[in-house]
Amino acid sequence: MSKSEVIQIKLTKDEKKYIQEIARKNKMNMSEFLLYGAMKIISESEFYNNNQQLFFPNNK
Repeated sequence: MSKSEVIQIKLTKDEKKYIQEIARKNKMNMSEFLLYGAMKIISESEFYNNNQQLFFPNNK
């Protein structure tokens, strides 16, 4: 799959350095690491939203 879209974020030098270090430890580049993190949050959010009745059965 060819990727052509770009998202830019602003962060401090320390934040960037920290993200780079953690990404490297996980054998990813920054783009892969940030995309993985975003997709994980989306997946967890979708699971929660689709299964709210399991977590809060008395909530209407």
